[in-house]
Amino acid sequence: MKFETIKTIILTLLVACSMFLTWTIWTYKPSYESIKQDVTNTPISDPKKIPDLIKPSKIVLHQNDTHMGTVKDSEIDRVIHDIQGLHFFDIGSQRTLTETELRYFIQENNHMEIDFPSRVPFEIYRGILQFNKKHSSNVYFDKIVVDFAKGAQKEKNIYFIDTENRKLAASSVSNNEIRSFLNKTKQKQSQYQPYELVELGNNHYTYLPSSPTTMKNYEFTIDKHDLDIFKRILFSDPASVQKSETNDKTEYVSITSLMKADLKNYVFSFVNTSENSAYKSDPKALLKQSIEFVNEHGGWTDDYRYFSLNNNSHEVDFRLFKDGYPVFNSNDMAEIQQFWGEKDIQEYRRPFISLDALFDYSDETMKTGKQVLKDLLAIPHVQKNSIRDLELGYQLTIVETENSASNSDRLLNFKPTWYCLYDGTWSPVSEIGRGQNGME
Repeated sequence: MKFETIKTIILTLLVACSMFLTWTIWTYKPSYESIKQDVTNTPISDPKKIPDLIKPSKIVLHQNDTHMGTVKDSEIDRVIHDIQGLHFFDIGSQRTLTETELRYFIQENNHMEIDFPSRVPFEIYRGILQFNKKHSSNVYFDKIVVDFAKGAQKEKNIYFIDTENRKLAASSVSNNEIRSFLNKTKQKQSQYQPYELVELGNNHYTYLPSSPTTMKNYEFTIDKHDLDIFKRILFSDPASVQKSETNDKTEYVSITSLMKADLKNYVFSFVNTSENSAYKSDPKALLKQSIEFVNEHGGWTDDYRYFSLNNNSHEVDFRLFKDGYPVFNSNDMAEIQQFWGEKDIQEYRRPFISLDALFDYSDETMKTGKQVLKDLLAIPHVQKNSIRDLELGYQLTIVETENSASNSDRLLNFKPTWYCLYDGTWSPVSEIGRGQNGME
């Protein structure tokens, strides 16, 4: 056989092998399963239940013509847990009282007053209580009053009070359960301290510690959450979103939505421009969908609690709390705010950080509420009738460290501060009447 013939045969075989291998690669189907990774629904933190989010801000015991109060989380959690264990008879219809009647009823001896930051739809809260009848109720409340006085077996002894509208709805539990509840409360007397009545403007009042209060001044390191996670959660089509960045701002844009992040103050605002705000909302539905919305992406990154609801603007606000005290910040770093459209979220404002490690703390002693009010009213142009509430809280600020130019070594400072609800806005008392009030 000639050499050229042999070369031709070998080349033909090589070409045939090459074509076979190519065909094998093209038609190969792997046997392993595809990996499924749903990043859109990856929660940021754990979801929370109603008792964790709709919590009292204060408990006051009225007994022997004195007042004992607490804001301690451990006692508030204990009281709500024990109330969940009570067996309620059906709640009655509301009745309207005069301001004087309602005030003296709440302050009666042997009454426990459980205060909430804002009005709560009873239908949202009844899900954590044990009622023997389940028909719907249009009751709202911002106080629960437990009557520890002895009475007949079926006497009303639990009251749900709407102080804004001076309405009261009554229910009852067995005397045995009330006595057990009272005994447990007596065992926790050390959690309470003397409180006193503080008269505010326009027939408003509150109960505050009668002695100076010692609070912690905290500094925490910062845990930042990836903004791209919120992008994947909030935008209906994350793949189509355009991103732009500067030193202090990041923006995400789609055809119908916009998310702006303030990198200096660690907050963002998401706006859904396709939603309609001209509709009539239901407070119960607003609060329910607001909780579900944040739960779906595990957005409760710290101790946030229900703080206010505005049905006219379809707004629900949850505020950060620390050691039982509300936290305030002028750049919205202490709030989760939701504005709802007719079918979906219209605007969502919140921080994208949470508290990391405790860096430092010190003790700080605060004046009594009566002294603070006296000092406030001594300021020219401050009107007592504009004062709606007065509370201890924390002012949240960013502490710049030596290496904080790149935002990598900044701290969060929680400074104990007296706050006043003045002309409808929560402001540090030190700024009221000085042209700077307006903390949110």
